[in-house]
Amino acid sequence: GGCRDRPGFGIGPYEDARTGRDGRTLFGRKVDVRWHPGFMVNSDREPMGAIVIETERLILRDLTIEDLDALAALYADARVRQYFPDGTLTRSETLKELEWIIKVYYGTYGYGLWAVILKDSGELVGRCGLLPWEIDGRTEAATAIVGFAFATLPVDRLIAMVDPRNKASRNVATKVGMSPLWMGYVDDEGTSDVYAIERPA
Repeated sequence: GGCRDRPGFGIGPYEDARTGRDGRTLFGRKVDVRWHPGFMVNSDREPMGAIVIETERLILRDLTIEDLDALAALYADARVRQYFPDGTLTRSETLKELEWIIKVYYGTYGYGLWAVILKDSGELVGRCGLLPWEIDGRTEAATAIVGFAFATLPVDRLIAMVDPRNKASRNVATKVGMSPLWMGYVDDEGTSDVYAIERPA
């Protein structure tokens, strides 16, 4: 697994401090959760729009077609997209990507890019996630995603591929415990600095 930026707190109650299920309701959804340090994982989520991870301030949930307006607004923002090789996207391009995320990532792997929702407002403020080769996000979300990957997937290493100009993403990688693995890696999308973290012993 890994992260390409181009493209502890628990909320109770819990039956068991580590693996308890409480069947609680959040934003009108029944959430079957498992406890992990610093975040909750919904291990029995519904197929569309279900909550995947919850942190102190954020909810990460599956993207749905209903997120198109909010996602298209983000994808049209040049500041948001400055480190993505394909730059800003139109609404129709955003729709194609959103449909692809739902069909391929969720349909094939069961995980992928997720909507990042502010708990206080319910606003979609970004997207991040765990892909077969990619993690993306700011520190709080990225920390939860790293924990989620090692807690639920059979992976021994996660990588982050960061645009060398993107200081914020480099900082996120190091804050979640990643170390430089390969600086100046070049592929068909350009040059990246690769950071990695190994599964804890």
